[in-house]
Amino acid sequence: MLFQSVDLSITQNTKLAIVGPSGIGKSTLLAIVGGLLQPTRGLVTGNWSAAAVAWVLQDSSVFGRLTTMDNATSQAEMDGCPVSRARERALICLERVGLTAHIAKRADVLSGGERQRLTVARALTSQRPVILADEPTSHLDRLNAQRVMSALLDGDHSSAVVVVTHDIEALPQDVQRLRLTPDGLVAL
Repeated sequence: MLFQSVDLSITQNTKLAIVGPSGIGKSTLLAIVGGLLQPTRGLVTGNWSAAAVAWVLQDSSVFGRLTTMDNATSQAEMDGCPVSRARERALICLERVGLTAHIAKRADVLSGGERQRLTVARALTSQRPVILADEPTSHLDRLNAQRVMSALLDGDHSSAVVVVTHDIEALPQDVQRLRLTPDGLVAL
């Protein structure tokens, strides 16, 4: 999908949801923001290095043979965080998304929704400056969708967060919302 005139500023502590119908280009816009794609026209300034971005992708990529805890700490540990500190942060993040009962389970036995929540916990545990989440509630029931959106967007962490979603009902009331249209972004 082609969209025009997108002007978006993301700074530390930005918490933003971009909504719109399927096929409008939400995932494409997120990939441009994250530096994975270049726009066909126009300019992207101030985009981050790959090491600054924690991704929550639709396919809920996890390391199947690792435990839930080891998956949650993997990105933080790769970034140089001491194991004990990463585990402390992961416990908090796993609790936020409702997975503390599963910390010792291998990820390959988790349901699709549990894996999706695990990818959110991993992104939050990483404490990278930017979290980009592509449909992070697509496999979740209402309660868990609200739990995940709250964990990402409630503002109790310093990462800038951009979520693209169809799930407007799961968004916290006070989060900034923009609708992507063929003409650009429109405030809701």
